Amino acid sequence: MLILLVYIVGTIKSYIMIILVLSISTFLFFNFISFFKNVVIKAFVLLLFIFIITIIAFQANFAGQLKILAEESKVQIDSFQKIIRLQNRKAKALYPQQKLMQVLKEMILHSP
Repeated sequence: MLILLVYIVGTIKSYIMIILVLSISTFLFFNFISFFKNVVIKAFVLLLFIFIITIIAFQANFAGQLKILAEESKVQIDSFQKIIRLQNRKAKALYPQQKLMQVLKEMILHSP
């Protein structure tokens, strides 16, 4: 079940998976490095970790994923703006009708 959820999240929002994997790997790394008492070994393992993370960062397609994120955001913003425009048109269309109803009520009240 967990693998299915990871697959779904990875397919739909891949940037969430990248952040999740990086944060878990950093957490595991610091737990792993805490076992070493020697500073030289800690420094070597830290440099190795930074080197591996740099290689992964360059191999990952962050630009493509950011482009997909930007396109999804643009689609959401466009749909929101379309909804707002439709609501404004409906509100403008109702305004004369409301004003007309108010005038008719006043005419009925002032009629003999």
